[in-house]
Amino acid sequence: MCGRIIRLSSVRIAGVLVVVAVAWACAAGAEDAIKPGGWEFSTLEPGVTHLPPGVQASPGMRLGPEGLTVSRTECISATNPFPPNARMSASDDANHPCKVDKTDVNGGTVSWSTTCATPRVAIKWQGVMHYHGETLDGTLTVHSTTPGHPPIERSVPMSGHYLGPCDSK
Repeated sequence: MCGRIIRLSSVRIAGVLVVVAVAWACAAGAEDAIKPGGWEFSTLEPGVTHLPPGVQASPGMRLGPEGLTVSRTECISATNPFPPNARMSASDDANHPCKVDKTDVNGGTVSWSTTCATPRVAIKWQGVMHYHGETLDGTLTVHSTTPGHPPIERSVPMSGHYLGPCDSK
């Protein structure tokens, strides 16, 4: 009789654990879903505490002791969850020929690469970003090559937060 009670209790415990695991997985998936609406996307360039002479900060740029923060807002949707620097399109301007090479969305994670090339410089941005409810984090890596100079690669952290529904303009 005791063995039967133990087996029955084990089955019940296993059933409860399965239900808890499924509920936890669903809650985690909902937290990492892409929330449509207005978002602020920011990158931080550590160590940049002043701009070169003659260069003025533009809107969205903030200098601080931690470095230069550049922020932009964008209205995103579940079908286009990419930040502003991943939304470039091929330009008719021969001085700024940029194109988005790749985009990928997998749950709350988005990744992309964008290339801009001129005879003087080639720049490739690669980004990966993770949405977590009303916040996001990620990394933007910039590769640049200039003829006669060594290639440069630099990664900067990205962060962001949800601002609310998009304006209906």
